[in-house]
Amino acid sequence: MSEKLICYTLDLEPDFGGRLKSYSSLDHMPDFYNLIKKNGIKLTTFAAGHMLKGNPSVIRGLVDIGSEIEVHSYTHNLNGQNEGLEIRKSKAAYKEYFGRNPLGYRSPKGIITKSGLRALSKEGFKYDSSLYPAFFPGRYSNLAIPAEPFYYDEFGLVELPFSVIPKIRLPLSMSYVQPIGYGAVKGLISIFGLPRIIVFNFHLWNLYKPIGTKTLPFKWRALLARNLDKGLDIFGSLAKMFKSNGYRPITMQSLYQMMKAKMDEN
Repeated sequence: MSEKLICYTLDLEPDFGGRLKSYSSLDHMPDFYNLIKKNGIKLTTFAAGHMLKGNPSVIRGLVDIGSEIEVHSYTHNLNGQNEGLEIRKSKAAYKEYFGRNPLGYRSPKGIITKSGLRALSKEGFKYDSSLYPAFFPGRYSNLAIPAEPFYYDEFGLVELPFSVIPKIRLPLSMSYVQPIGYGAVKGLISIFGLPRIIVFNFHLWNLYKPIGTKTLPFKWRALLARNLDKGLDIFGSLAKMFKSNGYRPITMQSLYQMMKAKMDEN
């Protein structure tokens, strides 16, 4: 398979992942729907399970613009999770809303343990998309894992990791690109290129600056809040660049099916 493919994935969660106990970025949903339609994006949304119950109109709006919905834990608690409980609760909330089981799962913070993967397998999930094949001080060191989709023999799951710029392993995620700036990232891409398959990640708060941004602790303002006023421009420039480089948008379900078929052949 030589075709260039891109999956745009939205993590639907509280502002700054819960570092602010607010959802002000949801106020911009009509603008967001227009943005997705305008750019011809096939979207996959990983929604925190509690939002399926607490924000059903947002979920309906995403479905109406053609977004797939999968799950992103239940509480999106950044201070430690009972992975098995989060997985079971998010699956139950999804099944109550849609009447079917989810296919894919994404854990917060780019971290999932073997225990979590075992729980996903037990609950019948088909793929995970939680890992950055990169290094983040004090959080994860995943430089040894593949930077492209791979199969967990032990758990019977396909991993669809976040994509990175080759060689330097800079994640192709708004939370990494935005603080650096589009110009610098474009320069790095011109040197090191892009992977053939891109799983690109973003949040609503990357595009629509939350009301309480100034109340974030300094560390998180420095890491997450830089260039928030330019979020829409950065996202639009990236989408334009991916399109001009010949990437075809597909959903994560489609990517999973392609990868599973290829892995079964091998």
